[in-house]
Amino acid sequence: MKNFSDLIFELGEYIGEDLKADDHNACCLQINQILKVQIELDAPSERILLISLITELPPGKFRENILRDGLKANYLAEEKIGTLSYLERENCLVLFHYIFTPSITKEILHENLIKFIERATAWYNAIESGRSSPDSGEIPQSFEKKGSIFGFK
Repeated sequence: MKNFSDLIFELGEYIGEDLKADDHNACCLQINQILKVQIELDAPSERILLISLITELPPGKFRENILRDGLKANYLAEEKIGTLSYLERENCLVLFHYIFTPSITKEILHENLIKFIERATAWYNAIESGRSSPDSGEIPQSFEKKGSIFGFK
């Protein structure tokens, strides 16, 4: 894999921003004053991690519904760009995605980053508007007919 700092610099030139990796091989992007997306190098595994804390989740039934729908979305998503999870310490819904490629380019990183931001934004907008998941078809209505994600009916 090429040098992470060089890749981040090239990505910045590609999108018209001044991007630099910090001393910890990470770069944080602020997206529309709403989301932060961190790009990190996982050097031992030769992969890049995209991660975003989407939003804090309120306690109660609404949080349960969000987490249930997040599990369903992880299982049913047609295009696997990101995995939803819950970070208890921060009480936040999190989206993360690994890019496994030793020959990564700025174009591949950019393409993955765009899809990642779209998915994170969809979940943020849904939760902020009081819905437990986006209306983007991540969780098809036919899910109930398929049975449980664990194979139980």
